Amino acid sequence: MIIHEYTKLKKTFCNKIYIIAILLNILSSTMFAEIDFNLIAPFGYNFTFSDIKTTSAGTYYSLLTSKDSDYYEVGVQSQIGYNFYTKNGIFKSISVMAEIGYQLFPMSMSYYGYNTKYITNNVLFHTLHLGLIQKFYVFDRLSFGIGGGVRIPFSADIRKNNVEDPTGKSPFPINNGKYDYNYIKTLFDSRVIPYIKLTMDVYYFFNDFVSLIAGFYFTYSMDMKFNTDTLNLYFNDEYYRNYSYSSIGVGLNIGLSIGRKGSNQIKRIE
Repeated sequence: MIIHEYTKLKKTFCNKIYIIAILLNILSSTMFAEIDFNLIAPFGYNFTFSDIKTTSAGTYYSLLTSKDSDYYEVGVQSQIGYNFYTKNGIFKSISVMAEIGYQLFPMSMSYYGYNTKYITNNVLFHTLHLGLIQKFYVFDRLSFGIGGGVRIPFSADIRKNNVEDPTGKSPFPINNGKYDYNYIKTLFDSRVIPYIKLTMDVYYFFNDFVSLIAGFYFTYSMDMKFNTDTLNLYFNDEYYRNYSYSSIGVGLNIGLSIGRKGSNQIKRIE
């Protein structure tokens, strides 16, 4: 009996030591983590892809003659998180970061109006950008990132090209050139725009803690669906069964990085 109790006590003690060792290992890794902060301005082009299904009863124009289009996008994003040093020969460190910022996000559509050339209308959403991104640093001066999140539109401006459409129509309401948040909620079934993102950035260090960022990004934004009941109130002779769109964005990142050390020789004490 005594031997059994001793064995049980020994096993319990060893388990606790094992758990404490794991916690100390996690804590030590966290203690040696560095704050990683980036302020980035992305700018590039966004290509819209529409999915439209209608039942046509009129002749002013056919949505079958509409085509996908593109427009510029721009924003300001802050990224903050922790950078963890690794002993990997290629990936010197890894950062896990939260993103928050502003993004001008376009939805672009061209259509062939009545007896006119192609007319392009752009809905420029002003959005709150929220997401997460993980960055893998190669030799400190190059990073590859993968992330995702949502963009929350809170207003929009409508931009039209210089070609006049005598029908005064558009594939979506113009609403005097402005959408506010309540109008967006009425016009769209979707409340947010989900996205995924890939980045590749190069870092030019001014000193061990501050560097200039220059790189590229690629984003895919998922479907944002119109409320077809609202659209059908707007049109008298064109009836929507579905109208949604997704988009691809490509462009440049320019920014500033603060906090992550730039020299492996003066990294944390091992």
